[in-house]
Amino acid sequence: MGYIAGIGGANMDIHGKSDRQLIMRDSNPGSLHTSLGGVCRNICENLARLGENVRLITVVGDDVQGRGIIEGCEKAGIDMSATRVLRGERSSSYISIMDGDGDMLLAMSDMHIIKQLNAKLVDESRDLLCGADLVVCDGNLSAQTIERLAQVCDRPLYLDPVSTAWARELKPFIGCFDTVKPNRMELEVLSGCPVDTKENIVLACDILRGKGVRRVFVSLGRDGMYYRGPEGGIWGVSRPFDGMVNATGAGDASMAGSIYATRQGYAADEILAFGMGAGKVAIASSDEEAVRTGKPVVALESTILSHGMPYPENLSFAREVEKIIRAQGAIPATMAIIDGRLKCGLTEDELVRMCEAKGVLKVSRRDLPIVVAQKLTGATTVATTMILANMAGIHIYATGGIGGVHRHGELTKDVSADLQELAHTPVAVVCAGAKMILDIGRTLEYLETMGVPVLGLNTDDFPAFYCRKSGFGVDYNAKTPADVAAIAKAKWGMGLQGGMLIGNPVPEEYAMDFDQMSAVIDKAMAMADENGVKGKNITPFLLAHIVELTGGDSLKTNIQLAYNNARAAAQIAVELAK
Repeated sequence: MGYIAGIGGANMDIHGKSDRQLIMRDSNPGSLHTSLGGVCRNICENLARLGENVRLITVVGDDVQGRGIIEGCEKAGIDMSATRVLRGERSSSYISIMDGDGDMLLAMSDMHIIKQLNAKLVDESRDLLCGADLVVCDGNLSAQTIERLAQVCDRPLYLDPVSTAWARELKPFIGCFDTVKPNRMELEVLSGCPVDTKENIVLACDILRGKGVRRVFVSLGRDGMYYRGPEGGIWGVSRPFDGMVNATGAGDASMAGSIYATRQGYAADEILAFGMGAGKVAIASSDEEAVRTGKPVVALESTILSHGMPYPENLSFAREVEKIIRAQGAIPATMAIIDGRLKCGLTEDELVRMCEAKGVLKVSRRDLPIVVAQKLTGATTVATTMILANMAGIHIYATGGIGGVHRHGELTKDVSADLQELAHTPVAVVCAGAKMILDIGRTLEYLETMGVPVLGLNTDDFPAFYCRKSGFGVDYNAKTPADVAAIAKAKWGMGLQGGMLIGNPVPEEYAMDFDQMSAVIDKAMAMADENGVKGKNITPFLLAHIVELTGGDSLKTNIQLAYNNARAAAQIAVELAK
């Protein structure tokens, strides 16, 4: 796999949010928190969380902030070996003030050090830049630096203009870029054309394309996004954001999502949808501040609610799972797609909606851009929960059981997307093993081939969902949640891609007899064959009929193992946050 090079700013940010309407020239009550920022740095972090190999060229001072920037970036998965530490310089910093709705009112920056991101540094970084698959930069670079970058680098250049002031500086060189992502005001400056109507937005984009830009993504705030490229123009319409936490950073996430989707070979409308969806995760997460400040957060799926249990039992279950996680000192974040919006953390009304499951689709990776683009509502599988968790910066996820290689998979080639996601997405999944409807041996062989560590939480045996043992071993017996966290830190600290699987056996008092369950599953499988059930529909079909064939006992076990996994995942998340 190649890599993406980023060159641009990296800041220490301070965000202030008012508790009420701001009074100018007065002291206002509110909340303050510190986080890492910088447009290019933000884009690189989002790309790293999506599983991309990213290397950042930036400059920091030899101070506390600089050391914090480097440490935080490395922790997020960014290669910082090309970053320069400059003695006698202040690291870049930024402060923003937001109103009670989360919209930015005012910002101020101290970015004098960015002047050191100059043509000389570009020359010194030539090999890294020219070896990348693409280069992304922000408008904080000087016009001279941009000019030299275009001369030196023959890779596709992606630009986020940052502001109207910087856009004016970059205007003469805009044709050097393959892809740009301005907002309305930046587009007006870059094109010299008013953008007060849809027609003028299209015209302004065509002016940029006439200068050499191949693709333009225009951020339109609450109105969504407009794309103009070789395929033509596409309007991405957004809906109001319920419970918006902070719009700052949504554009950076959107840029990263668009780059990622492009590299995945998505069609233009899918790229636009994925980019908007990535931005919406940054906005819609009810746990955004917790993630940003390093608090322990546990991701939860919604398929188990919408397609795994009947209503209202599933609602009681969901509330209890969240309660268990909070009791361990962590924060629950249930994932879902609601009306095309990616959600990390659900309100009570949204949780009820997912549990009632009216018109709620089961969404795996392949379905995600379609559901977002069509503004549909869907429940996340293991794979999509991992994707959304990674977008949101969450590394621990609790589920019931994972998918895997289906029985007779050597003939049907039916392999769950869960396994591919574990191979590529840096999220640790706590489960009660693979579902017994699968070929567990081949599932473990697949994970071994893909380099996914399979740990047992205080067990040498890989569990089989309803049963404590499957007859197969694990790679390592992690005796405690702290052991799991240490292994996760070591894996991701070395820059190794992909996730981890933690097998957590169902408590003994709730475990079912292996032979009895094997006979039940064989009968359910035969019923699926008779009814022609295949693909993503087979798992909910089998689980429903297994409940029926066991007189409800399997559902009770399912609930208890999920509680047990939530508890373990929260404990691991707490250790990982230390």
